Amino acid sequence: MSTEPEPYDFSLILANSVHDMKNSVGMLIGALDELGAGETAASDPAVRDMSKLRYEAKRLNSNLIQLLSLYRINELGYALNLMENDVEEVVEECFRGKQEAFMQLQGVDSRMDLDPDLVLVL
Repeated sequence: MSTEPEPYDFSLILANSVHDMKNSVGMLIGALDELGAGETAASDPAVRDMSKLRYEAKRLNSNLIQLLSLYRINELGYALNLMENDVEEVVEECFRGKQEAFMQLQGVDSRMDLDPDLVLVL
């Protein structure tokens, strides 16, 4: 019988901490979304500040999700599941869907001009 303590798995401790931070940031995003519901006056500095806070919180949440995904891939050895995706839909979801309100408040106008037959393997 060994009396030596088990070594700590630092990667597991770090992954659990990242997961906890991701959950907290998710709650923060929910609260910011509730506070900002119905905002229409883009010229109001408070509305612009709230939009910036939501943007940064969502960006942070996305980074934490990426870290957790990399941890799981490393630890569990996930196999790739490649699928064809319509490029226009991917751009629309990633770019416009998540950033459109922030871009409008910043006065950024965007236009998409993509070949409708273009596909991306992800």
